[in-house]
Amino acid sequence: MVSSRYHRLRTDSAARSVRRLSAREAVSGLRRLGDVARWSVPEPGNTESDVASGSMGGARVYEDFLDLEVKPKFKLPSSARLFASGSCFARELELAFYQAGIPVLSWTPELDIENQFFHRYNTFSILGDFRGAFSGEFDERLAMETPAGWMDYTSYGPFRSKEELIASRRRIFDVHKNVRQADVLVVTLGLIEVWYDKATDAYLNIAPSEVLAANLSRYELCVTDYEDNFRALKSLIGEVRKWAGDQLKVVVTVSPVPLSATFSGFDVVQANTLSKSTLRAVAQEVADDDDGVDYFPSFESVMYSDPSAAWRSDRRHVRPEMVAHIVKTFSSAYLDRDGTEQHTRQAS
Repeated sequence: MVSSRYHRLRTDSAARSVRRLSAREAVSGLRRLGDVARWSVPEPGNTESDVASGSMGGARVYEDFLDLEVKPKFKLPSSARLFASGSCFARELELAFYQAGIPVLSWTPELDIENQFFHRYNTFSILGDFRGAFSGEFDERLAMETPAGWMDYTSYGPFRSKEELIASRRRIFDVHKNVRQADVLVVTLGLIEVWYDKATDAYLNIAPSEVLAANLSRYELCVTDYEDNFRALKSLIGEVRKWAGDQLKVVVTVSPVPLSATFSGFDVVQANTLSKSTLRAVAQEVADDDDGVDYFPSFESVMYSDPSAAWRSDRRHVRPEMVAHIVKTFSSAYLDRDGTEQHTRQAS
């Protein structure tokens, strides 16, 4: 028997998520893209294998850096100001954007704080930073003295003192206020395994490893699902726009960087697949539901490129050349090099 909760989620999602195209639109889309829309075609006389050639998917994948056919929903001015938030891969993109001469309003090398302190691995910790910036409030109960130093598990650490930790959180909140001057917010979703602090009603950014053994009743692991992340991402976009303006464009990506470890009880490869596929589906639906939100396939770019070109030796961290290729693809797709798009944001 299907549980009532599962049935409810299925019903709610079915009403919202079906993307419908007429038969004419579907056929037209296939014809317009041609080989790009095909993985392979049957080879006459060969019943065991198809043939992939030219720009077919099967001919493009695993060949150096994958070239994807990106059809952006909107264009940005060539001098577009960008704010990036999310996982460690967001920091990689951010730095590559900066090095490519694209104005970055989030972390840059000039800041007086290391980029690791901006790592946000789940949708809820990304949302938490913006809410902290909007409200100016920080729950000091989150500052905990541990054997490794002072930690705030909704952020990143450690710090030498509680005062240093709080100052860092305030600084990060101040940087997040820069989204008010951004033309585009790039959100990179990371994973779905999220630790929850029952004492503060807060979703954490990292596992409370240093204090977990002594506080087993305080924390629990949430393997968040599609609905959880959909609502959190929608809330993030809605709340940021209330603060930054409805004209803010949003590009959502999914980090290809896998889980370093899983607490779910499953093989890490299985847990990682669930995590990435859940977030990939969420990102697509949120983009389909909003003309000012688009999905950019950085995840696919890495996963379907030649592994030796895309990954460092640990098969977890992405090579800088791969990141540079993604930024080049993004710039070609979204930035208006003809100058026909004008800035719509004014510094405040």
